[in-house]
Amino acid sequence: MKLLVIRNPVAGGIWRSAKFHEIEKVLQSEAIPFDIKDTRKSGDATAFAAEACRSGYTHVLVFGGDGTIREAAQAVAGTKVILVPIPTGTANLLAHELNLKADLQKLSRLLKHGMVRYIDLGQVDSESNGGHKHYFALMAGIGMDAVAVQGVDPALKRWLGWGLYIFSGFWHVSGHRPFKTTLRFLDPSAETVTIPKTWVIVIGNARAYGLKGIRVTTRAKMDDGLLDICVFQSRSLWHFIGHFFKVLAGKHLEDQDVLYFQTRSLRVETERKIPVQLDGDLWGKTPLTISAAPKILAVLLLTSEDEAQEKFC
Repeated sequence: MKLLVIRNPVAGGIWRSAKFHEIEKVLQSEAIPFDIKDTRKSGDATAFAAEACRSGYTHVLVFGGDGTIREAAQAVAGTKVILVPIPTGTANLLAHELNLKADLQKLSRLLKHGMVRYIDLGQVDSESNGGHKHYFALMAGIGMDAVAVQGVDPALKRWLGWGLYIFSGFWHVSGHRPFKTTLRFLDPSAETVTIPKTWVIVIGNARAYGLKGIRVTTRAKMDDGLLDICVFQSRSLWHFIGHFFKVLAGKHLEDQDVLYFQTRSLRVETERKIPVQLDGDLWGKTPLTISAAPKILAVLLLTSEDEAQEKFC
């Protein structure tokens, strides 16, 4: 085993520094060779993980939040390198989905006896982002939620967390106009759906959205080779705000103006360019094509087979 540790020194606040020193002690006590790289800016984790894949590392341990883990997954996906996420961020939604905890007392057992699980990622191709492919682990959001992300100051996010996204959403919602959307499903169904007044489209690889316990794509599984699409269409602003409270109550799929689909691949076209967020980070704009990348990411988990199966169901 040869380990690269990628650390986001900001994720989770200053108190996480002590936790990181515990990781170093565990690795040293187990005589596991490792190197450490600290992220300073967006894209660093992807670059570090890509270098690890080229340099013979077997594992990439990420000490950070969902954004840092997603960046590392960009490079690790489709390789033999195994991702070891240690959640220390604001929301830690991926860790919540996979039942991971920052339990450093179990780190030694995880590295020695953990099971490798292969999970799906969402893959995005967008003309507005140079045609490059990007992955997301949890969800892509198109419309109002991406507008909320666009209005968040990254520095404030470190201190206020996901509550800042909610505030930003309510602050910007009055200026947001619904948009006409065409969904072209690229699987054998070849179905095309046109939605005249779309507010938000959530394309989920997992159930979690935004805050622990909030689930939008409620039927999603991280190892079924499918993407779940939840579309919120509304006749008015107040109707859309009502959707938000139904999501909190877990009742949104009972509303006839909320559409739900499952597919392996689809193209999203809108009447005007609409912002897109991936796992809570602003990314690009429509149009775009999104596909499921089945079991493309190897993740090390400390769990029994039964627990793992239950978690992905």
